[in-house]
Amino acid sequence: MNKAYVDSLQLGVRALAFNLDTYWCLAHHPELSEEERQRNESGYFGFVTALVMLGGSYWRDEKGHHRVFLAGLSSRDTDEYTNKED
Repeated sequence: MNKAYVDSLQLGVRALAFNLDTYWCLAHHPELSEEERQRNESGYFGFVTALVMLGGSYWRDEKGHHRVFLAGLSSRDTDEYTNKED
């Protein structure tokens, strides 16, 4: 794979982590209606299912922030728990 292709995949992995963060937050937002929360929860699990079917994985911390792993890439350059670059 060339650098441009890897960079493109990296952007996609980061965008996926951002979308998971957003859907998770909205699915648990107390001011939204039950219907809106269920819709966002469905979107969240749709992204998770697609990621897992592609062979990826994810991790969610206690604040609802996601880290996505796919094809040897991570959604973050630095591991915020060890402060080391991947």
